[in-house]
Amino acid sequence: MAVRTEATMRRATDSAYGSSSLLGCAIVLAIASLLAVPATAQVTVTTPMKFDSDAKVGFRYRRDVTEASTATMAHEPERAWALLEPVIGFCDGLGEAGVDIISVASVAEYDEYMATAGHGKPTEWIDTACPSAYKAAAFLHVEAKRIDDALRFLDKASALAPYWAEPFAERGYLLNTSGRASEALDAYARGLELIDKFPSNAYAKAIMLRGVGYAHVELGNLELAEKAYRDSLAIDPESDVAKREIEFIERAQRKR
Repeated sequence: MAVRTEATMRRATDSAYGSSSLLGCAIVLAIASLLAVPATAQVTVTTPMKFDSDAKVGFRYRRDVTEASTATMAHEPERAWALLEPVIGFCDGLGEAGVDIISVASVAEYDEYMATAGHGKPTEWIDTACPSAYKAAAFLHVEAKRIDDALRFLDKASALAPYWAEPFAERGYLLNTSGRASEALDAYARGLELIDKFPSNAYAKAIMLRGVGYAHVELGNLELAEKAYRDSLAIDPESDVAKREIEFIERAQRKR
C-alpha cells in the first residue's frame, strides 16, 4: 500500500467543494444567471448544478448559500454557519411537512424520477439551494474533521438531489483522506454512474477520476490508478494534481 502523509494527501487529492475547477464553473453560472434574470431577483448560483427550475421553492436562499460558500473559502466558518443554519432549518422543515420533495437539474431529470423512484406520486420540485446548503455544511464539517457529521449532511444532499453527482465526489474525498479508500471507490463509482447518465453532472467527471486514482494508489493498484489519472487528464489536461500523481506512480513502479 502506498502510504502518504496528511500534507501530501491534501496536496494530491482534491475536494469537490474546494476544487478550483468546480468553483470556477459555479462563478461562470452565477454570472450567466445574473444576465438572464431581472436584477431584483436573488439569482446567484451556488453550484454548477445548472438547471431549468428557476423560482422553485427555496430559490430565495441561493444568495445565502453563495455567501456561506464565500465565507467558507475565506476560512470564516462562524460566518458560514450563521448564513447556512436558517437555510438548513427551512430545508429540514420541507422534509417534515409530509410532502415528497426532490431537487433536480432539468425537466428530463424530474420526469425520470417520477417514472422510476417517484412512482408517479405527487412530488414538489424544489430549488437547488437546499441540497447545496447541505453539501456546504458537510464541507464545513470536513474542515473541522467531524467525519460522521459530514457524511450525514452528504446523505441529506443526496437524498434530496439523487441525480446530483457532486456530493459523491465530496464523500469520496472525505473517505480517501480518512484512510477509507475502498469506501471512497464505492462513492466515486456511484458518482460516475450519475455523470454518465445525466449530462448536468459532466463538469465533475475529471475530479471523480482523480479521486478514483488516488484511492487505487492507496490500495496498491498502481495500474488502475494510472489509468484513472490519465483518463482525467483527457478531460482536464491542465490538472497539476493528476500530473503529480502520475509522477508518484511512475516512481513507485520503478521501485517494484
